Amino acid sequence: MIQLTLSEWISIDDRLPKVAEDVIVFSDDKFQIDIGFLMNGKWFSDRGELPTVTHWMPLPNPPEEVV
Repeated sequence: MIQLTLSEWISIDDRLPKVAEDVIVFSDDKFQIDIGFLMNGKWFSDRGELPTVTHWMPLPNPPEEVV
């Protein structure tokens, strides 16, 4: 299981995720956290382009199904 903390944010200057991989992104202009992806050098979410992403982190694993 992955546990995420604020210290696990990755600067886009240090490393980028795989193309089209859904990740958690931080947009500095609106101090906003969103789910987004990188495509052709631009960041997007389901609402459109995210022009000011500064940091990202992998999505956590989904919960395990309880039987």
